[in-house]
Amino acid sequence: MVNEPLRSNLNDLVEVLITINHNELFQNPIVRNITDRYPYYKSILGIDKFIEGDDFNAHWILENQSDIVLRKLSENESVKSSLKDFLIKKHNEGLSKICFKYFFST
Repeated sequence: MVNEPLRSNLNDLVEVLITINHNELFQNPIVRNITDRYPYYKSILGIDKFIEGDDFNAHWILENQSDIVLRKLSENESVKSSLKDFLIKKHNEGLSKICFKYFFST
C-alpha cells in the first residue's frame, strides 16, 4: 500500500474529488497515474461503476474513514452486499462498527 505522508495526502485528494464529483477531474493525468498504480484509489474513485465481483478489499474501508468517503461507498448496493458477505465469513470488530454505522443502518 501507500506510505505516510503520501497516503494522507492521497486520502485528502480523494475526499476533494468525491466532493467535487466532476468527471473531467478523474481524467487528469495525475489522478489517472494514481488510480493506475493503486487499486484502492481506483476502486474508491470508480465506486459508481462497482458491481459485485469487482476487485474490492473489505479492509479498504479501514483505509480512509472519512465521512465523505464512507457515505459515498455506502450508496452502492454492491459494496454493501460485498461487505456483508465478507463479515459473515470473517469478523473484524473495527470494520463491523463502521459497516453498521454507514452501510447497514436503517
